[in-house]
Amino acid sequence: RARPHPAPYAERWVAVAGAVREWALAHPHEYALIYGSPVPGYSAPMDTVGPASRVGMVFIGLLRDAFRADGLAVPPLAPELRGEAERIAAEIAPDLPPAAALALVAAWAQLFGLISFELFGQFNRMVEAREAFFRQAAGELARSVGLRGRPAGR
Repeated sequence: RARPHPAPYAERWVAVAGAVREWALAHPHEYALIYGSPVPGYSAPMDTVGPASRVGMVFIGLLRDAFRADGLAVPPLAPELRGEAERIAAEIAPDLPPAAALALVAAWAQLFGLISFELFGQFNRMVEAREAFFRQAAGELARSVGLRGRPAGR
């Protein structure tokens, strides 16, 4: 069995999010092709689904590691979203609590919203300290999915 990564889970989340941001800033055209606004009626070719889902798979793995090591505080779940959360968990991560899977989808969307806002100019004349702003926002997203620091007892 692989040993858990030594960094606290929230720090790992922020590091992954930061790497995605750095890649997007260095490759804006590729980012736009993968995550940009689709043309109405357009269905992405299957060979683009893998690259688009890689980041999500990394975050699922991170939450899975945290959950297995008692480093995940399962976020609250509104009763009316129980069925939706169970469906999402069954589809993307059946070994995670449904509330964590639902929170992950929300955080994933917010992460790409942050990156897209920066990349496409919505933060112009608004946010100047963009890297620090992004790190703080990414840390808040880590907490929103229930990531804690180091595993209990370490």
